[in-house]
Amino acid sequence: MGHWARFRLHLGLSAFVFLLAALGCARWAQQRPYAVKGTLEPSATYQAVQEVVAQHDYQVIKRDDAARTLELRTHTDESSDKVTTITLKVDDGGGVTLAPAGFLVREDGTIHKRVDKELSDLEVALSERLGGGAPAPSGSASATGTAPPPTIGGALAKGGTPGSIPEAWVEPAADTARWGTGNFTCLPVHIPVSDIGLIALKLSNGEIANVVLSLAYDASLCRSPAACGHTDGCPALGIGDTQQVQALAQLVGSQKVAPKATLLYKGQATVLVDLSRHGSIAQGMGQ
Repeated sequence: MGHWARFRLHLGLSAFVFLLAALGCARWAQQRPYAVKGTLEPSATYQAVQEVVAQHDYQVIKRDDAARTLELRTHTDESSDKVTTITLKVDDGGGVTLAPAGFLVREDGTIHKRVDKELSDLEVALSERLGGGAPAPSGSASATGTAPPPTIGGALAKGGTPGSIPEAWVEPAADTARWGTGNFTCLPVHIPVSDIGLIALKLSNGEIANVVLSLAYDASLCRSPAACGHTDGCPALGIGDTQQVQALAQLVGSQKVAPKATLLYKGQATVLVDLSRHGSIAQGMGQ
C-alpha cells in the first residue's frame, strides 16, 4: 500500500472514530436539578403527584407514604431488562424533587437525553397540576399520610363520614323556564365559585377528563333539603365543551371508562359523580 493510500486510510479511520465519539456524546446531557415548586400543603401535593403518576401510566417500583416518596420505572427503557428509575419526593414545603438513577444515568453526572426529556416532561405535568393549587389547611392529613375526610370550608360534607367520599345526586331545576328540563348533577359540598380552577374530574382509568367544568349556585338549583345541608346552598356541576363532552359520553357508553368519576378539589377526592346520569353526557350517550 502506497504512502498516499495509507494516509487516506488513516484519515478515514480517524474521521470514523471521531464520528462515533460525537454521536455518543450527542446522546448524553449533563444533569440539572429537576424540581417543581409546590403551592399545596405536602400531603395534598403527594396526593396530586400520585394522580399524575397514574395518569401517565407509570409503574411504581417502591413507595414510602410516610416519607411521601415514589420510585418509578422510566418509560424510556421499560421494555428493556436494564432499569432506569425516577424518584419523586415531596418535601415539607410541598415542593417535589425528581431524581434519576440506574442504567441510563452515568457516574460522571451525565444522563441519556431521552431520560432527560422524560424528566422534563414529567416536571411540566407536575407543574401544571400543582401550579394552580392553593395551600390546603395545615393538619389536613394524619401522621400516617392518609387522606383527610372530605371537608369543604371546614365543614364535613353532607352525609359524609371520616374517610368516606359523598356522592352527587341528580335532580331537575325548579325553574325550568330558566334552566331547561334536563337533570342537574348536584354536589353535596360547598365550593366557592372563585375556586373553579382548583377542581378537576378524574375518570376511572386515572386520567383527568379534558372538559370545562363550572359551578352554578341558584335558588332553583340543587336545593333538595334531604341532600344539601348547607345554608349557602349546593352547586350544580356543569360539564362543558361540546366536542369533549361527546367524546366522554362515547367512552362511558362503550364502557371504556366506568360511569363513576371522582371530582377533585385542591387535589383531594371530594365527590363521586355518576357521569351516566349527568344531563349533557346522558344526552350524548343517547345519540
